[in-house]
Amino acid sequence: MAKSKLNVVEPQSPAAGTWPAWARIVVSLLIALHLAAVILAAGTIIPPPSELLMTLSAPLRFYINAVDLNHGYRFFAPDPGPSHLIRYHLEWTDGHKRDGVFPNLAEERPRLLYHRYFMLSEHFYTDYGYWYMLNEASTRPEPVDKQHTEDMPRPPADVVRHAKAIIDAFCKSYADELLRRSGADRVRLELVEHRVPTSQEVLDGRRLYDRSLYDSDDLGTFLREKP
Repeated sequence: MAKSKLNVVEPQSPAAGTWPAWARIVVSLLIALHLAAVILAAGTIIPPPSELLMTLSAPLRFYINAVDLNHGYRFFAPDPGPSHLIRYHLEWTDGHKRDGVFPNLAEERPRLLYHRYFMLSEHFYTDYGYWYMLNEASTRPEPVDKQHTEDMPRPPADVVRHAKAIIDAFCKSYADELLRRSGADRVRLELVEHRVPTSQEVLDGRRLYDRSLYDSDDLGTFLREKP
């Protein structure tokens, strides 16, 4: 009976174009550090952060800030907050009117375009909330006992004006673009907060698009600039 020959596989040198071992190790470490930064940033951005996560994220804080990883993803889970919309009311000199809102999933496709409009309204709300907080603090009467008050200290007037100037610039930019696209002569803007119903409100029959879940602030009326 003939003996079968064993197939011996000769060791081969790495194929041309493959990375050497040291390069794969370095890239793997960089990917691991990036993933660690993503996880630590999400864990520390939502208050109250744990001291352990704050300590672990400290060496990566510069990288986290540089690549804008400061996102808590709270909008998605586990306890999403309210969303924010820009509602607009267009008017023409002939009496014609049209209302709209952005972001609007029915109009903004593909989904990435909707996401960009979504970020416009959410970013505006962040700046608007900051100005609102400063404005409230600047108009609040001075406390009698300044050492024991928990209120925000009165901000300098120039800080409040700068925050308001940012809000006004955003509003004018949005208004100019809406007027340009529609051909309307004036537009009124509103900032709308859409609150998510609580579990008890859902059990009581309230649904996501219930009118009582919407609050709005008037941002002003803007006219088409004459050429």
